[in-house]
Amino acid sequence: MISTGFHWGSSSLPVTEDHKHKSGNEDNSNPIITSTSALNSIHNTAGTVSASSKTIPRSLPPMNDKKRKFDDKAPSPIPSTTSSRKYHELPTNRNKKSKTPRILGQVLPVPRLIEVLDHKSLQSLLQNLVDLHPEISNTINNLSPKPSVKDSMELLQVKFNDIINHLPYKCDEESDYSYLRIKPLLNEFLNCLSDFILNFLPPIEHNIINSLNFLHFITNLIHNLPNFTSNEFQYTKMMAYEQIANTWFIVLTQNIQGIEIDDYMLPPVSNIPSTESNQFETSNESIENSIKLVKIIEELDLLQKLSKHNELALDKFKNIIEFLKFEINQVETFNHIYQQTADSSASSSTNGVFGDLITVDYSNFSISARTSH
Repeated sequence: MISTGFHWGSSSLPVTEDHKHKSGNEDNSNPIITSTSALNSIHNTAGTVSASSKTIPRSLPPMNDKKRKFDDKAPSPIPSTTSSRKYHELPTNRNKKSKTPRILGQVLPVPRLIEVLDHKSLQSLLQNLVDLHPEISNTINNLSPKPSVKDSMELLQVKFNDIINHLPYKCDEESDYSYLRIKPLLNEFLNCLSDFILNFLPPIEHNIINSLNFLHFITNLIHNLPNFTSNEFQYTKMMAYEQIANTWFIVLTQNIQGIEIDDYMLPPVSNIPSTESNQFETSNESIENSIKLVKIIEELDLLQKLSKHNELALDKFKNIIEFLKFEINQVETFNHIYQQTADSSASSSTNGVFGDLITVDYSNFSISARTSH
């Protein structure tokens, strides 16, 4: 395929102008020579391609002279499985769903929360709830059990002990400094005292025994307070005595219900005469109430207790003592009249002790009347 006269690495001779001119003139006259020159040109091109194919291997791609910049968005190369380096495959889904439901923590139910709270925590919770919703105060009063006398006394005793425990050691406990130190605690004690006094008055409290026992207890607490020399304290103490004395009077003058004092075994009111000759214009109901009150005075020894209170309170309970003495004298008068009437009835009766129960009229019975039939 290669013509004679072709050499490796040789190049064709330069074509001069004369040769160009001569060739141009001979294009039509000698076509064979023209075709021979074209063949030589083809053979030279083929030789060049063949030589370059020996210098550049066919298996390698052409190298790029420019350095490729690092592309953050370019995907990372996937390691080949045929490589000698070992790769550990990661799990495709770490949060694999289990067959059992997921368990999460939750707060305690309200009944269990109330059960586990201590007294102070529960008290604070309830107070905060009332502050946020004042409209539930009436509901709490209606649903709450009534505090007992014992529990009320214990709370007041705690507040009284707080006053005593906060008195200074190295100072006179009746000095002005001592009073100023315990003044907030004293105000809290008096406010608590006022609240409980109103709670044990009618119509909230119908049991006169509970009211009188509570009043006796709080009166002793006032007596046991340190007698501070401060004029402010002395005025406050006298006002407290006056209010407590008025409370005693309210309780003692209330209408005593018979169901509250059945244990006293009062005599029946129907046996007490009510005549115009006596100087008492009161009804049977008032007489019965006076008798019940005297029985309570005797049972609780109120005259002696009030006499002691009056001595310590500078005659603040004097009117109450006079009222009790009047009631006692009135009942004694009733008893005297009743006793006289009972004696006269017993003397005129022929049936002895049964005269009060059986009365027989013998005016229509005589021996002549019986024989005449």
